[in-house]
Amino acid sequence: MFDGFWSGIFGGLFGTAIAQWLNRFKYWMIFLISTVTVHVISFVQDWLEFGTTAAINKATNLLSKPVGIFAPMAIGLLVVLVAFVGSLNAPKNKSEVDKDKNNP
Repeated sequence: MFDGFWSGIFGGLFGTAIAQWLNRFKYWMIFLISTVTVHVISFVQDWLEFGTTAAINKATNLLSKPVGIFAPMAIGLLVVLVAFVGSLNAPKNKSEVDKDKNNP
C-alpha cells in the first residue's frame, strides 16, 4: 500500500514532464530503448549477484527461450502505451502552457 502512495506522488509530480520528454521521440525508439534496457538491467543484476560467467550463461540461456524475448518486448510495449497515453494530455508547445497560465 505504501508503494502505491509513492507511485502516485511521483507519477503526479513527474508524469507530465516525463510525458513531454518522451513525446519528442518516436514510439519505435522508445520501444527499442526500453526493451534493451530491460535486458541490460537483467544482465547487470545477474553480474553483481553471480559473477561474469554466470551472468553471460544466464543471459544466453534466457535469450534462447521465448519468455526471454517476449517479456522484455511486452515491457517495451507497455512503456510505449504509457508514453502515448501521457502525451494525450501533455501540452504540445510552450504557447499552450503560457495560455493556460494567463487564463485562470
